[in-house]
Amino acid sequence: MRLLIISGSKSLGKASQYFVAEGKRLFETVLLVPLTSIRVELNGKKPMLYYKNTDLTKFDACLPRLFAEDFVFGEVVLDILQSSEVYLPTSSEA
Repeated sequence: MRLLIISGSKSLGKASQYFVAEGKRLFETVLLVPLTSIRVELNGKKPMLYYKNTDLTKFDACLPRLFAEDFVFGEVVLDILQSSEVYLPTSSEA
């Protein structure tokens, strides 16, 4: 299983590194991605999310660490992940 951790504007510190370390105990792959490094592509069928060349919609679960400052783009990213059936512990509305 693969875990995606999305870090918002204030969450690239020690706490994120803790989540990565703990995630590696439970998941085969753990990827920490800054929200500002995610790109959205529209391929005609549905929107896709990429970090570099990695398709983020192919992960099994996502732990978003977002804050009020991240709301506008963060909501879009979480909506796309949710529609791609990536498990999220919270909804984009939360």
